[in-house]
Amino acid sequence: SLNAKREKKTFIEKTILGLQTNQAQKQQELDQLYRQYTSIVDDLAAEVDELESDRDVMLEHAAGIAKARKKHQELVAIEAKVENNLSRKQKEIKFYHDNDSCPTCRQMIEAEFKATIISDTQLKVDEYSNGLGEISQEIQKCVHRISDMDQFIVNANALAIEISEKRSKIDHYEKLMLSIEEDQAKIEQSDSLLRENENDLQNTVSEILELEEEKEELLNQKQFLEIAINLLKDGGINTKIIKQYLP
Repeated sequence: SLNAKREKKTFIEKTILGLQTNQAQKQQELDQLYRQYTSIVDDLAAEVDELESDRDVMLEHAAGIAKARKKHQELVAIEAKVENNLSRKQKEIKFYHDNDSCPTCRQMIEAEFKATIISDTQLKVDEYSNGLGEISQEIQKCVHRISDMDQFIVNANALAIEISEKRSKIDHYEKLMLSIEEDQAKIEQSDSLLRENENDLQNTVSEILELEEEKEELLNQKQFLEIAINLLKDGGINTKIIKQYLP
């Protein structure tokens, strides 16, 4: 019936309005969240790039640590060898200072020979002592360099942890963005429901127009019949006129 079609039209219009309002509001909220998350991801990505650059610098500074440790080991070994030689020469000098004869063969040691031996050996002692000083300085340099490199490695590891944390955050926000994209796709799918309702509304309006035209035509026919009936009830000339035109 016409009333039923009008009620259906009203219902469809309310449904369309609700869909349009909900979709527009939801889409606006999702767009805002997506822009917010995109900005956060961009900021985090920029921070990661900067941290990775700093980490690479730290690792470059620490790149020679293996070579430095090897050099340190070699210097320590040389130092031990020189210390051993120095100790041996010092003992020789002490021997000649403390003895005028050979304890094994009991022969006297000539003073000139002893002085020459002590003098030559002292030169070796001085040479070893100076060498030990230089080696000690080199060892200290290696220790300081290795210590600096160790700190660079510690700093690089700390940066690596921070980079990993920020990348985890990026992954988290990218998952949220993917979820938003899925929700947006669902909204686009719901557009088909909106279009269905709009088509249904258009068809209903067309049906209402057709029914109203039919109703108007029926009313016109009813009015014509009522006039004819009233004329037929009258006698005289009106009846004759009508009968003339009616079969």
